[in-house]
Amino acid sequence: FYDLPGNQRYVKEYTSILTILENGKEVLKRTVQVNHPLHYKGLTFYQSSYGSIQEAALGVLWEGKKEKTLLKIHEGETLSIPDTTALVRMVKYLPEIHNVGEGLQLILLRPNKPPQTVWALKDPSKIDQRNQDFIFSLEGMRVEEYTGLQVAKDPGVWVVWLGCALLILGLIVSFFFSHQRVWVRIPKVTGKEIVLAGSASKNRVGFEKVFEQLLEGIRPKK
Repeated sequence: FYDLPGNQRYVKEYTSILTILENGKEVLKRTVQVNHPLHYKGLTFYQSSYGSIQEAALGVLWEGKKEKTLLKIHEGETLSIPDTTALVRMVKYLPEIHNVGEGLQLILLRPNKPPQTVWALKDPSKIDQRNQDFIFSLEGMRVEEYTGLQVAKDPGVWVVWLGCALLILGLIVSFFFSHQRVWVRIPKVTGKEIVLAGSASKNRVGFEKVFEQLLEGIRPKK
């Protein structure tokens, strides 16, 4: 990550350190980057995604409750508030909320009432929660990054490469080599002329030069 002030986090580079174990022993350790996978015994390990798991310690206080109740909640998770009929869902964690610091965006769910968006800050006094039935606070935050890997095995990859090589070879033969034929008619009677003929599928100019050299080779020298 880049070194930035406050709680801002921006990824500098997407790399993962992979360790391969066989029979409980480390046999290979390598850094994997995007478009630079790890190859091992016919398996290819790609770095396909990246994300983070966020676990928040959420403090809840409501009317008639003297001590704050502590809940551990993950992003997208919905929990019931103990001893009440209300539910709370964590929408997301924000490193900065309206210039009052880091906090959580929550949705409060209560029977016969529409869902309500509420906020949980480290210092709840920075926002007005006097008319709310529940007062939420962010007591702690734990963020763990993870890498999503894609593993592929292509036992027939050499057959594909062989097919590509044969295809390229066929194109070279088709475009750069011509099919040439030469006919020779030799008379049975001595002293008669010998007739030569030829044809080429392409590059007829070059074939004419070769044919002329052939004629010069069999013409009687004066």
